Amino acid sequence: MWQKVAFFFATTFCITSWQKTGAGTWASTIVCLGQMVAFWLGVSTGWMWWAVALSFALGMCVVESAEAYMYEIWGIRERHTGERADRDYNQTTIDEVHGQLLAGLPVLYFSELTIQGAVIFLAISCTFFRILDIYKPWPVTLAESKSISSALSIMLDDTAAGSIAAVITLILVYIV
Repeated sequence: MWQKVAFFFATTFCITSWQKTGAGTWASTIVCLGQMVAFWLGVSTGWMWWAVALSFALGMCVVESAEAYMYEIWGIRERHTGERADRDYNQTTIDEVHGQLLAGLPVLYFSELTIQGAVIFLAISCTFFRILDIYKPWPVTLAESKSISSALSIMLDDTAAGSIAAVITLILVYIV
């Protein structure tokens, strides 16, 4: 039973469970849209920090069980990169939820932005996050180590990508 609950959360409420490719982009886009609504409603950044922390904690709790459940169902699957994997399935997207929550956080600090400005900068943060998550440049690759636990490795690479995207977004907001 716990594995099914873990699967539900790890696959962003089963939204990404059926997708073989693009699941991370779907999850990031859903979160980005949620951040746009949060900005429009005036949700405080304190609540968003709680969402970031909760998504990391939830990811750490559910990823291992969900991955075991997916392995029972699907076995070794081909990843979007073409390599074969028995962990970090494409459908596991709680890490993308966490990364995008982190990437879009700087935009929510600027209440003087118009809604159009917030939408543009949140879209930029989502784009940079996805580029960093897909191509995994040096700092992100360093976080995705095979030598540390599966859940921590899966969550840390998106934490690194989200943090870098947040810094880039923050710089762009200040420049513009």
